[in-house]
Amino acid sequence: MCAEIAANLGAPRSAVRGELNAMNEQTLAKTVSRGVLGTMNEFAHLAANYRSMHDDVDLLDLALWLARVTCSPLFSREGTPGDELRAQLAYLGDNPHTRR
Repeated sequence: MCAEIAANLGAPRSAVRGELNAMNEQTLAKTVSRGVLGTMNEFAHLAANYRSMHDDVDLLDLALWLARVTCSPLFSREGTPGDELRAQLAYLGDNPHTRR
């Protein structure tokens, strides 16, 4: 699903492949950041509202809609999650040995 979302957002395929490979190992932990928690809660509410307005919700459509929502942590950068994803993956595509 991640690759399909990124492709629909116009992200470079080579960068997407690299990021997907880097996602093979995950760690889950609690956050102490109220900003992260607030943003996650806001997106959960937005998703719930989107689902309530549509009879048949396609997860790809929901993800692409959320990718266009302006997000305050991104105001000083790209503004929306989709634009930030494109910018970060374009950077990685131009600099394949760079890891965050």
